[in-house]
Amino acid sequence: MYLPRLMFTVMAGLATFFLVACDEQSSSRAGPDSMPASTQTNSHAFKDLKSKQEFLERYVRFRRHYQKLYFDISFYNNSANGRVISVPGPNDWSITIIAKVPKSELKLWTENLKKGPSLNVEKWAKELNSNINITNLNEWYQSDYVSLGIDRSASIIFYSNSSNRF
Repeated sequence: MYLPRLMFTVMAGLATFFLVACDEQSSSRAGPDSMPASTQTNSHAFKDLKSKQEFLERYVRFRRHYQKLYFDISFYNNSANGRVISVPGPNDWSITIIAKVPKSELKLWTENLKKGPSLNVEKWAKELNSNINITNLNEWYQSDYVSLGIDRSASIIFYSNSSNRF
């Protein structure tokens, strides 16, 4: 009579141990499959261009060079970095960048984008408190989630990527 209950208890304990061990291993894994932590951060939290760029690169897939860089990142990791607290959901993000970039890299910014309508970016410029003049953005591109404005003469870009479409 006690043997089936004992076997059930042992099996349940082993199953729990196995699931916890797998969870610990998957949540500590680094690499492209791991998601960055949730954040609400702008570039003014960093002292120099290098630290700004390093932080930004945690949240974007592209790698670029910058001469000046301002950004605002709102990223909500709704998967809890592999630890399911409730039902996991898609991530939510809003990434805005205003930057002076090398002229030789302007073409990289427009890859996989189509010509699109201009945006009213003054509110973002004020929020980012950048000292970059964006009044001459005259080329606009877009994709499903991205909007990009370019001032080729000054080598300035305005980039916005959001899970909430424009």
